[in-house]
Amino acid sequence: MLLYISANNCAVSAAVVVERKEEGKEHPLQRPVYYVSEVLTSSKQRYPQWQKLVLGVFMASRKLKHYFQEHPIIVVSSAPLSDIIQNREATGRIAKWAIELGAYHIKYEPRTAIKSQALVDFINDWTEFQALPEKPTTKYWTMHFDGSRQLQGSGAGVVLTSPRGEKFCYVLQLQFTCTNNAAEYEALLHGLRLAREMNISRIQCFGDSDLVS
Repeated sequence: MLLYISANNCAVSAAVVVERKEEGKEHPLQRPVYYVSEVLTSSKQRYPQWQKLVLGVFMASRKLKHYFQEHPIIVVSSAPLSDIIQNREATGRIAKWAIELGAYHIKYEPRTAIKSQALVDFINDWTEFQALPEKPTTKYWTMHFDGSRQLQGSGAGVVLTSPRGEKFCYVLQLQFTCTNNAAEYEALLHGLRLAREMNISRIQCFGDSDLVS
């Protein structure tokens, strides 16, 4: 049985094809047997193209396990998947996939004609078209600030939160006499200076002072 793989930015697809000689036909004909697709997560979308193709083989071996167990599989691809998967120096996810794929009788051959590759390409493009777009994530940092005047001295506090939820907390002791409102201003200014030093270009500021707001 033949396995055709396709990958784009959002999805990987695979098609299992059987090739048989039919009466009256000069060349063997390829008949699609089954196809599978997987929409890639945002982290997998960052895989290099060749790694997505290897992922397609691995994905097919899991979803179509009964075919891999009962038949020799020939992976047809213009990419050098054999050199990548069978590389003894491979590490990380490639090594993990290679160990699991090693349990099957798989050969890798270069693609010499389009044939069923056109089918799996179409399936993959359709899968990408059907994939729901990810919800946009905010690109803004947020800053919460506060300042107060006390008998022991004035102080200010700033909390910067990244779009991923990482928090950076800062405390500032003011070495001069000031009012509560002035302490609020100093907290805001200190937070903006920190944001500038961190090369933050978009930030939303929140405080409890009506004057600052």
